[in-house]
Amino acid sequence: MKLTFDEIKSATRGALEVREEDGKIIFERFSKEQKEYYKSFCERFYIRTSATVSVMLDFVTDADSLTIDYDMGRLNMVVCDFMFFDVWEDDLMIAHLGSYSREKLSETVTVPLSKGEKRIRIFFPNAFDLSIRGLSLDGATLFRESKRGLRTLIHGDSITQGYDAHHPSLSFPNILIRDLELDAVNQAIGGEIFRPGMIGDAPVI
Repeated sequence: MKLTFDEIKSATRGALEVREEDGKIIFERFSKEQKEYYKSFCERFYIRTSATVSVMLDFVTDADSLTIDYDMGRLNMVVCDFMFFDVWEDDLMIAHLGSYSREKLSETVTVPLSKGEKRIRIFFPNAFDLSIRGLSLDGATLFRESKRGLRTLIHGDSITQGYDAHHPSLSFPNILIRDLELDAVNQAIGGEIFRPGMIGDAPVI
């Protein structure tokens, strides 16, 4: 079962916008107005708005495995020498995918899953961006998005972005999101402070 754009969008948490561009699905956690606000005064912060911090896919399936065709590191936005994302099955991390590099990574990987119905959560990288060219649930007869939790907006700097977390699912915001079942948009940016200019363009969640 190859998931459609609408199915992937339905399972997305933590993004204000999900769009198709050049054959890839792009995930944005800032509004266009917010990104333009950063672009007007700080290129470094503007680039970091494209990091997929606390963006995740959250769905239920009976697939035997999942195959994801992805790009990561589209924008070289940080100095971290690693970029990873995590796959969880129910309450267990079953895959940690990526590279100890900050070179752009494009690959297709297959992750085996256990038998029967289970909840899958794919935690995107905190310090880089991840886009999807395709996502298949191999042998699946079932797909549905997981129930949405309490909508939450998170702000902060590098700690809240999970800047040095090799496992993005283990940054403190993502632990809270996972354990408290939050549907959170994390707009933290490493090195940032509170800016009143953001208030007018804050997303309605």
